[in-house]
Order: sequence, then structure tokens, then C-alpha cells
Amino acid sequence: MTIAIPTMQVMHDDRVTNKALRVVGASLLIGLCAQIAVELPFTPVPITLHTFAIMLIAAKLGPRLGFMAVMTYVLEGCMGLPVFSGFSSGPGVLFGPTGGYLVGFMLAAFTTGSLLENGWAKSSVKRFFAQYIGSAIILGSGMIWLSHFVGGPYEAFLLGVAPFLFGDVLKNTMVAKITS
Repeated sequence: MTIAIPTMQVMHDDRVTNKALRVVGASLLIGLCAQIAVELPFTPVPITLHTFAIMLIAAKLGPRLGFMAVMTYVLEGCMGLPVFSGFSSGPGVLFGPTGGYLVGFMLAAFTTGSLLENGWAKSSVKRFFAQYIGSAIILGSGMIWLSHFVGGPYEAFLLGVAPFLFGDVLKNTMVAKITS
């Protein structure tokens, strides 16, 4: 009598566990980077290392796992874990002035990861461009949502985009160097 050992199921479970650990680990990285923040007196949006983490995760995990990692981060924060900037949490953050950036993080991780997965990672110029598309998605989403809190699109650009452009160039350059 021969006993069949379900090795395929064990291997499948190991891959699922590995992916789940990578997603949770990446969500924790985002939460850690959120705490490295500089409050600006003229805007409700702090300078953080969020975008650095998002672009790094998109490059390393790809579109699906990257999206899942960011979604996990947002869910952790909405459920009350103090992972948002300044150790804040709760659904109020998602619906507050910075909520558009949180949504933009998910969209940017998926878009940037997709571009890199589809050949853009092979060229340093395309890799940079993919990251800048991701940054534009984050800043654009943030600006659109922020405009409801600060008086309109022009004010939202001045308070939620312009102060972050130089920093995004630096963060994207660091990610490109790390992932090349």
C-alpha cells in the first residue's frame, strides 16, 4: 500500500504564507516610514517617508502584493492601530484632509508596480518615470481630496503638492538607486 503525500499543497501553503508575510511586513514598513515626519506650519499635510516606502514596495513586490500591502496599511490604521503619521489612527484620518493621499498610495503602488513588471524596470529612465507617475498619482489624489478642506484646487496645490515636489525627487532617486 502506498501513501500519497500532498506535497503540492504544502508548497502552495508556503508560497501563500510567504506572500502574506511580505504584505504584512511591507505594511509595517509603511507605518514606520509614516512616523518619520516633519510637520509644516502652513499645511495639514506633513512631509513623511510614505512615498519612499510606497515606491520601494511597488518595485519589490509588484502591483498586486504592493497594492495589498498598502491596503493592509490603510486598514490597520482605520481599525485603530497607530500607523498613520504622528501615530494617529481611525477612519477619521481616511476622511480627513490627508485621506486622498492614502487612496493615492494604493493606486500608485498598483500603477508603478504594473509599469515596472511590464518591462519598465529594465530601463533606468523608464524606472524613474514609473516612480514619478506613482508620485503624481499620490499628489494628484491628495490634492483633489485636500481641495475640499482648504478652499479649492489652487490652494490645495500650494499646500498639498508644491511643498512635496523636491522631496519626491529625492525619495524616488533613492528608490531607483536601491532597486537598480
